[in-house]
Amino acid sequence: MKDTFLIATRAAAICALLAGGCVSACHQSVPQGASSAMEFLHSGSPQVCTSSEVQQTLQDMILPKPGDIPGDGSIVDKTSAISNVSLAYRETTLQSFDHTVNRATCNTTLHIATSDRSNDYDITFQVSPSADDPRLIIVAANLVDAKSYASGLIADAALKAATDRQAQADAAQQQQAKTALIARLNPRWLAGIWISATADSSNCADERALTLAPNRTFSSQGNSGRWALDADQLHFIGGGGPAGPVNDVSTITQADQESFTTVGKDAQPVTWRRCARTEIDPSVAPPAPPGGDTAPTQPQG
Repeated sequence: MKDTFLIATRAAAICALLAGGCVSACHQSVPQGASSAMEFLHSGSPQVCTSSEVQQTLQDMILPKPGDIPGDGSIVDKTSAISNVSLAYRETTLQSFDHTVNRATCNTTLHIATSDRSNDYDITFQVSPSADDPRLIIVAANLVDAKSYASGLIADAALKAATDRQAQADAAQQQQAKTALIARLNPRWLAGIWISATADSSNCADERALTLAPNRTFSSQGNSGRWALDADQLHFIGGGGPAGPVNDVSTITQADQESFTTVGKDAQPVTWRRCARTEIDPSVAPPAPPGGDTAPTQPQG
């Protein structure tokens, strides 16, 4: 095992050296077998170009490792994206064979594809024995464009997976918030007199206020009719007023103890606040501050 590791390391150094230029190269251990790439190579057979060992080596050269893929996305996303890229070799032929060094020069059309994108590259690659060890072969090819395209596919797929997962998490969070909101809403709580949070408090005492009566009638700015609450949907239906018949639906997007926010058909949010009794009827005295507002009495001497 130790010798094999050292041999593989030397071959990998050769690969790295060749990969630094316009040619990318890699090595492959050749297993013993009746149809191994090495036997095809020694016999000068055209089958060396289509052997599974050589084609697997080309694939290993083209597809990046998960940690080498730039951009966002987890290792899991990138690993999954790599597995979804398919490589196919079409019209693979032996161009020439140099018997003096047992080197085969092959041509193929490499088809790189995912479920929605694909491209073809005409590739010329060479297969030859390793000078370091006869059990290794060297596959060399100019794969710069193919590698760049495959890496782009994988990076895009990994980013999409991360984006989709975040969108699903956001949607789940929004649904949880909506469920909690609906649980807080009820017609009894909505009954009251409301004004826009930006309006002057004097609006509470006139028709500019939105009055939601407990009997499910409403009035506001001369309009009147009936109101209803369905989950987070606030409905207004009535004979209308100066603006004509009323048939409107707003979505309640937020609510706390004394305010709520609606979004209507104009998509503009409006926050409403509940009017206090003293704002509705100025004759109502405000409550006394805690502890009273009179000076303490002096004890009689």
